[in-house]
Amino acid sequence: MRCNPARPSSLAFVALSLALTAGAARGQVRGSERATVSQISDGTTVVIDYGRPHVRGRSPAFPGIVGWGHVWTPGANSSTTLTVSRAVKLNGVAVPEGAWSVWFVPAEGEWEVVLDPDERLYHTQEPEASDDQVRFRVTPEQDAFTEALTWEVPQVDGKGMDLRFRWDEVRIDFRIDVEPTPVPPTPEHEARAIAGTYQLVLSEAQRARAEAAGMSGPPSFELHYEDGLLIGEIPMGPGVMAPFELFPRASWVYSPGWIMNGQVVERELEMLFEFVVSDGQVTGFEVRGVVDDRIDRVMMSAERVR
Repeated sequence: MRCNPARPSSLAFVALSLALTAGAARGQVRGSERATVSQISDGTTVVIDYGRPHVRGRSPAFPGIVGWGHVWTPGANSSTTLTVSRAVKLNGVAVPEGAWSVWFVPAEGEWEVVLDPDERLYHTQEPEASDDQVRFRVTPEQDAFTEALTWEVPQVDGKGMDLRFRWDEVRIDFRIDVEPTPVPPTPEHEARAIAGTYQLVLSEAQRARAEAAGMSGPPSFELHYEDGLLIGEIPMGPGVMAPFELFPRASWVYSPGWIMNGQVVERELEMLFEFVVSDGQVTGFEVRGVVDDRIDRVMMSAERVR
């Protein structure tokens, strides 16, 4: 069979394609891939961006890979960065808003942690000491072996989060405390007008689900005002009520904070209670689900009955 010289044979074309693909793949291999860890607490976003080197049989990593007293970014290649959208406290030390390159100085006892305002550094460009840096000391602990260097957030709450570093058999725990979001006081004239008894208005589908769950008729519940707080309980099933507090977001608009053991454990920022006012009287409300100020859906509504 003769081949057209203007077109390579299929076999030759496949071979050429494989050769080019293999060459490209070899050029893209990274031994320490980048990773990010991102967590939000009460409106403050914390992001760790880092390379992930592997132990690769070189244990112990400290002082085998990283010697005592060596200024080292806890990652690989470009420096590990910590970015905070608002000022926080890291292990009780104030860290201003912004991006920071992260550096450790390992030692046989305590390690020094250095945050430098220049976040665009390579791992061999250790920062010079300056008054703009944040410095404090930590005590590493022994932990189960971790092959790839890892940053993680094992716990988060409305006041902050735990941050953890692990590599080889070394673990370092950090605590990040965030500034609480200011909550405006509940307007007394609104709260007194809102307090009362309400009955949910159910669609046919909601009514069918309520009947299937053993609920007879549209559920009713009360909102009451006491000690400057708007408190209520919303029915979640037969004999099951979810207590909540309403926090003002705008005029006649509130978001619920769910209560457990007498404490607000979570404010539902993507759920809004919008009260309907007619001739100065509150006649009911709509509960709306709002996501990123773009998706706005009515989840339920209620009419005032008393």
